Amino acid sequence: MNISRQVIGKISDWFDRFNSNNSAPPRLPREVYGGQPALAYLVGEIKDSGGYLQQDVQAEARELIAAHTHYLGTNLDEVGLGAELARRVGERTELVRAVYVQLSPGNKVEVARAMVGAMSDDKLRDVRWSEGGLELLHDINRWVANNSLTGDGQANVAGDRRLRERIGVALTRRDDITEITTRQVQGAQPERGRGAQQIYPPRYTAEDVRRLFGQNSSYTRLDDWVNIIARGEGSFTDAAILRDRAGLSVGIRQWTQNSGRLGELMQRYRDVAEREDRLAEFHQVFGGRENAEQLLSTLRDNPARVRPADIQVVFREAGRRDVFQRAQIEKAREEMPDEMRGIAQDHPYSRDGAVSSQSMATSLIVHNIGPQRRDNVYRQTISGLYDELMQQRPNLSEQVRGRQVTDDMKREIVTANVSEQEFNNRLASVAPRVLYTTPANYRAHARGLEIRLRQAIDMFPPEERVNPDRL
Repeated sequence: MNISRQVIGKISDWFDRFNSNNSAPPRLPREVYGGQPALAYLVGEIKDSGGYLQQDVQAEARELIAAHTHYLGTNLDEVGLGAELARRVGERTELVRAVYVQLSPGNKVEVARAMVGAMSDDKLRDVRWSEGGLELLHDINRWVANNSLTGDGQANVAGDRRLRERIGVALTRRDDITEITTRQVQGAQPERGRGAQQIYPPRYTAEDVRRLFGQNSSYTRLDDWVNIIARGEGSFTDAAILRDRAGLSVGIRQWTQNSGRLGELMQRYRDVAEREDRLAEFHQVFGGRENAEQLLSTLRDNPARVRPADIQVVFREAGRRDVFQRAQIEKAREEMPDEMRGIAQDHPYSRDGAVSSQSMATSLIVHNIGPQRRDNVYRQTISGLYDELMQQRPNLSEQVRGRQVTDDMKREIVTANVSEQEFNNRLASVAPRVLYTTPANYRAHARGLEIRLRQAIDMFPPEERVNPDRL
């Protein structure tokens, strides 16, 4: 081990100060040994009896808690400890998690409030991508949720709701990433090319909700579901001409012209503008009252009569207006529960009327991208897992020997023997290959779809479940 004279000199000075003062020394600053584990161990051996250099992260966590405990060890300074953890999290998330392990349930919540309160939104998003950061944020969210029915939770309901909103945004938003690492897609090797390495941010956030609906408005779990689809679709201002005879496709849900859905969206835009006494602005966007009302009537009743290129620019301009943005969010929120109820049975894990949030997220994306082929996606996923079970589990193979195995039987066997997490991971690999069958489409889109599916899986804790009938 190479130890510089400068470092040895610092260690020597530290002990000289301790000996001259004849008092307990402060903890040796981390910068003295530059974070080198071997050197930390050496110094720990020199002064191990005092425990001033901890080799064990749990011991270091105990020391950190003790430094913020006063009055003979009976009073924890939750605010001070939370602020200290806010400074350390990200770079030393393992230490922060070790601290929480040693706290009581009540102290965990109070320290977490102080820690998150001392962190910016950017810092929260950075923590989400640090080693152990995702688990830490999910833990904090769960602790605060479990505390909500206590007296303390009732007394802090508004602040705790805001805390959970901020964590929710941190778990779903990463605007500044343009490349994805292999760790983030669980070992998949990103390909070069269009769409291969894009991280898909949500199309609107808690900040957008407060901007559009007022400071007391909340970004809810329903907004998470909307963004599951919207992150792969478009922004408020997107207006794309599709080449599959669907016409113009607009907004965060890409409402299409020839299906009649764009007419429904424009009607919602008009309704919101009228409700807010801004109908004149709505008319002005589309070239005056007569033109606006005529376009709305045609898009509702006979949308194919309108040339997409004639209205593309005007819908892009409309997307910059706060009224149209509110209309898009309202319309998306309204549509999402029905869509979730409609596809809940696609996934093989719905025996109790509920599926995991991870499963619902993957199902929503598969349904949205290729609804006409989704049955084939699930059939191939289930068949592949079934074949593996037959090879790996002789007892199962023996039970079905000589029987005609139907798709329903395969589904039941997979449901009983494969975890939802395993099914979701397999679905994320199978779906791109089924939905994008030609080589050109696979190269252009499939890697992006796999990344998007795995992002959706990663948004939710594995144990969280949703019953679409109770939304």
